[in-house]
Amino acid sequence: MNVVMAGLADAKSFRAIPGAEQAIAEARKTTPLGHTVDPEDVANVVAFLCSDQTSMICGQFVVVDGGRSIVG
Repeated sequence: MNVVMAGLADAKSFRAIPGAEQAIAEARKTTPLGHTVDPEDVANVVAFLCSDQTSMICGQFVVVDGGRSIVG
């Protein structure tokens, strides 16, 4: 089993949380790729992990956050 850990996504449901605008702006500023996670970003990783190309990938946590977690 593998796990996909998605970073912050600018989604309607997230915007309902108090302080969401500030969190989204901060994520965009501090993410090396310069934007929040898109659903397609996560879907692409999930599709890859479900493919035959990953038969030897097991027990991994795959972070999809545009590099934000490695810069602090």
